Amino acid sequence: MALARHDVPSGNFHFDWFLARFSACADDDARIVRTIRCQIRVDEPLANEGIALEPLDDHRWFYLRLRQKHELSEGRGVVTPLARGWWRGIEANEGTADETIELRWESDQVIRRFRITPPPESRLITLD
Repeated sequence: MALARHDVPSGNFHFDWFLARFSACADDDARIVRTIRCQIRVDEPLANEGIALEPLDDHRWFYLRLRQKHELSEGRGVVTPLARGWWRGIEANEGTADETIELRWESDQVIRRFRITPPPESRLITLD
């Protein structure tokens, strides 16, 4: 799992949250990661109501390993890595499409539980 700041040419920015998926593929560039856009850092404490999430198309595994600023091709901006950690899905919520996950950032040894609600109103909500 990784978090990066994506500065776009317009002067705006957002955060991209990359969640690794298990892959038996030997070619790291062919592997893909689940990617979620958010306007607030997910590695910092969240407000009680949580934060809005925007699920994106899968991205390349490359972003999980990014260690320094990287200028994107075709003038799409600059990505700066901010945080790393691990995550795992722990249960499906009976009768809903919500998912519950646990995660831990390298900068914080506490394992936390969150709920991700599905589109169209995707949110990340702290459970503990």
